[in-house]
Amino acid sequence: MKVQPDAAAAPTRTSSLPPKIQAELSAIVQKVGNLFSARITDISPSPNTTTPSPTPNAQTSATPSWRLIMSAEGLPQPLQTDIRTAQLPQDWLVGKVLQLQVTALGLKVVDALAPPQTEPAQALLATTLQTLSKWLPLQGDLRRNLETLVRLSSDTRLPRDLAQTLNKLNQALPTPPRVSEAGGLKQAIQQSGAGLERHLLRTLAENRAAAPDKSATPSGAEPRLLSVAPQDIKALLTVALGATLAQVNRLPDSPLPANWEQLVSWLTRQTAEQPGMATGGHPLQFPPPMGREGGRPPLPANLDAGEMLRALAQATARLHSHQLNALQQNLSAGPDQTGAQVWFVEVPVAAPRMDSIQMRFEKEQRNGAKDNKKSRWKIVLAFDLEGLGPMQSQVLYTEGTVSATFWAVEQKTLGLVMEELPRLRKGLQDWGLEVGDLEVRKGAPPTPSAPISRQLIDERA
Repeated sequence: MKVQPDAAAAPTRTSSLPPKIQAELSAIVQKVGNLFSARITDISPSPNTTTPSPTPNAQTSATPSWRLIMSAEGLPQPLQTDIRTAQLPQDWLVGKVLQLQVTALGLKVVDALAPPQTEPAQALLATTLQTLSKWLPLQGDLRRNLETLVRLSSDTRLPRDLAQTLNKLNQALPTPPRVSEAGGLKQAIQQSGAGLERHLLRTLAENRAAAPDKSATPSGAEPRLLSVAPQDIKALLTVALGATLAQVNRLPDSPLPANWEQLVSWLTRQTAEQPGMATGGHPLQFPPPMGREGGRPPLPANLDAGEMLRALAQATARLHSHQLNALQQNLSAGPDQTGAQVWFVEVPVAAPRMDSIQMRFEKEQRNGAKDNKKSRWKIVLAFDLEGLGPMQSQVLYTEGTVSATFWAVEQKTLGLVMEELPRLRKGLQDWGLEVGDLEVRKGAPPTPSAPISRQLIDERA
C-alpha cells in the first residue's frame, strides 16, 4: 500500500513544528539536502500505541504508529521517526531503503527518486572483495578458452540447443576489420559483457514501466538473457554454461559437476592442480604487464565435455572478474579522496588465432566538476596481435587536449606506428581536438603504481 504524504513519517501532524524538530530538519537539509535516502535499521510499534500487526490482513480499530530508526550517510546520528498507517507496507523491513523529503511538516516518503546505492560504500567494498576472491581463482586466459569453444562448436555430437548457442558465440566474436573501425569497436565494447548487468537492469525497468502487471520478456533466465542481449559474449557464455550443466546432469555417474555449486568446487580443484590454466601476473593488475608471449600451448587433440565445461566457466569467470576488479577499485578511495571511475574491458578478436584487446578507462573529476569538459580521461589499450607483437598505448584527454604514448616490443611495429603518427595527428585535429605530445617508445611502459588518483592494486585484497 501507499503511505499518504501527511502520515508518511512526519513526527507531527501540525504545521508548527517544535523548535527541536525544526532544528533537526534544518541540520538534515544542510548535510544532505531536501531529498535523501535512508536505510531502516530498526522498526517496531511506537510505545504510545497498541501493538499493531504487520500482516496485510490485520484489522485495527485505531491507526497504529510504527517507530522507525534509519541511518543515512552524511547525518551525525540515526533518524528516529513515527509513521501512522493502518497497515505497514510488506516491503518495509529492516534493510529497506526509503527515499525521504524534508517538508514543512517533517519527513515525507516519496516514490519518484531513482534507487540509491543500497549499501554503504565500505560494506559494498567488503562484499565486492569477498566475491572477487571467489572468482579470481576460477578465471583463465580468455583467448585460449574461446579457441576451445570455437573448435567444439562444430562437434556434431552436441545437443542442438548447446550447438546453436556456441554457433551464436562464434558469430558474435568481432574480427580485426570490425574492431579497426570506430563503430565496430564501439559495438564490440558494448557486447563484450562488461555492461551486461546494467543492460539487463535498464531493460527490466523499461519493461516494468511499459507493462507493470506483465513480464515483457520470456520466462526463464536463459531466454531472457538472449532476448535482451542476443550478441553479448558474457550472456552467450552463461547460457552455454547452463546448457552444458543441464546436459551433464542427465549423464549417469558422470564425474563432472552437474550444478553451479559443484562447478565452483570442481573448477577450483582443476585450477589448483594445473597452475598453468590461470592467467599469469598479478591477478588484479589490468592490463597485465607487457612481454613476449613465447607461444601458447596447443589445445588437446581430443576435446571432451570436461574441456568444454572448463572453457565456459573460466571465460565467464574472466569477464566477471574484470567487472568486480573495476568495482572494487572504484570503491577504494585514493589518498586524496578524489572522485574517479575505472572500467575494464577485454574484447576478443577472432582471427587465424584468437587474440584480445584489453582496455582500461579511467575518468577523474577535477575540482568537484560534474561536466565532462573538466574531467580527465586516461585510456590504456594493450594487445598482442599476430604480426605486431606486444603493444600498449596510453591516451590522456583533458579539456579538449589529447596526448598519447605508444610502446611496442618489435622494431618493425615501432616503425609502423611512427609512419602513422602524422595521419593520427591530422585525424585528431579534424575532430576539433588540440593535440599534445605523441610519443613512440621501444619496450614496455613502467608498471603503474596508481591510476590517475588511486592505488592500482590494493595488496590487502
